[in-house]
Amino acid sequence: MHLGHSLEAMAKEAESKGKIYEKILRALKAGESKGGDRRGKQSAAIIVVKTVDKSEKEIDPLIVGKYVDLRVDDSQDPLKDLERLLDLWVATFIEEEMVNVKDYENQIRQALNKWGYNDLRTWVEMNNLEGKYTGDKIGKTVLKILLSKE
Repeated sequence: MHLGHSLEAMAKEAESKGKIYEKILRALKAGESKGGDRRGKQSAAIIVVKTVDKSEKEIDPLIVGKYVDLRVDDSQDPLKDLERLLDLWVATFIEEEMVNVKDYENQIRQALNKWGYNDLRTWVEMNNLEGKYTGDKIGKTVLKILLSKE
């Protein structure tokens, strides 16, 4: 594939709606789907910085703070691994929609059985995700991690 196709696909995703880290991941995936880097794939990263003072018109490298800094190196599937890390980051640090556990009861039970857990609370605690579990509700990304666990 021609590099232009990859860049066009990436630009389209970068201009879409969503949180910046989601748009970056979608842009990386879009570029990969259009041929990616001709040298192959081995690593992927998402770094998002923010200014300390919103009145700043330009980013001053001496005062920026890193909002997201995730990187995968030496991987057979770096974008898949980067998405897994991003999900863990969101599940740990970002406020998100909570969903009713009862609405996913069957899928949750199957996932817990598959991975050898007796109950959801134990899985949540073993994965340090207590901040996104109330007993009745669970964070959407935490649920995604549980249901997609390989």
